Amino acid sequence: MDGGRTNSARLVELVQQPEFCDLHIFPDRPGTTSTAVRASRLLLAAASPALERQLHAARRGAAPTARETLRWPVDAEVAKAVVAYSCGVPAPFARLDAAAARRARQLLRTGEVTREDEQDDLPTNHKKSGGSSLLKLLMVLMILASLLAYWPIREFNLETGGFFMDDAMIRRNSLVTDGVLDWRRLWRTDYWGLEMFDPQTWTHKSFRPLTVLTFRWNFLWHGFNSGGFHGTNALLHGLCSLQLAHFGRKHLQLPTAWAGLLACLFAAHPVHTESICYVVGRADILCAQVLFFALEVYGPRRPTARPRLAARALRTLLAAALIVVSGLCKETGEDERCVALGT
Repeated sequence: MDGGRTNSARLVELVQQPEFCDLHIFPDRPGTTSTAVRASRLLLAAASPALERQLHAARRGAAPTARETLRWPVDAEVAKAVVAYSCGVPAPFARLDAAAARRARQLLRTGEVTREDEQDDLPTNHKKSGGSSLLKLLMVLMILASLLAYWPIREFNLETGGFFMDDAMIRRNSLVTDGVLDWRRLWRTDYWGLEMFDPQTWTHKSFRPLTVLTFRWNFLWHGFNSGGFHGTNALLHGLCSLQLAHFGRKHLQLPTAWAGLLACLFAAHPVHTESICYVVGRADILCAQVLFFALEVYGPRRPTARPRLAARALRTLLAAALIVVSGLCKETGEDERCVALGT
């Protein structure tokens, strides 16, 4: 995978050199400069049948030249992203806004951009920014509305009711309730507070010290006679849903509305009930959150440029450290570490 990324970045560099460039693309949109974007006819034709037809039509009736020109109704950044796509760069539209990414995909799909899309780049930057901000605000409100499914948890109370397994893992765990935290015991006991290295003691072997610490912080803040434990789970689940929306928008390149819908389905899906209403299910939420952070750190920043070795190494180390942290929230994170090392 790493070699593929390196090759694609190298292709982008070579296409920008005059001896390898056989096509100049001139952006032709209101308010944009007409600086040519260098490209390869072969790579564009291979990347998109629609662009292949456009290139054939441009050459029809004209004498072949060493370097041809095209005019696209897009700005330079969109043209560069399409060229990067033709070179095989991963996530080439990640740095474009939603409207620009839509135009790039339409150009690849149809070879042209409709009038509706052209309106996005008229001299109304303030309106476009405001519309995008409003859409993001609506996305957040949709996610918050989805969390209303968990409104009854405000009445849940570990002091008066108690819940299956929550009493064993939280109320009876001295690491949660003792006045002074025994740090050494934290690192040698399992999720149930049982000694992992005592041959005379049965242990679940689930080592989640960071999740146990969050239970202790809940206890010190409001004790057991409140709905705070479950409320914290719901809040963390909401933040995780927002992280998923960001991941879908930035890395999966979904439109904002679709990323919001994805997050809403995630927030309200019944499969997550256990992770919220079952307090010890918080381990799943924390593990997912840290893994999202790891993906954000590791993800590309400038898809069209070859990342510096030092920056790439630093991002890889930080992402690996976060994966280890996720494993200290729940063992599932360790499975992700094995996958990362395997790739």
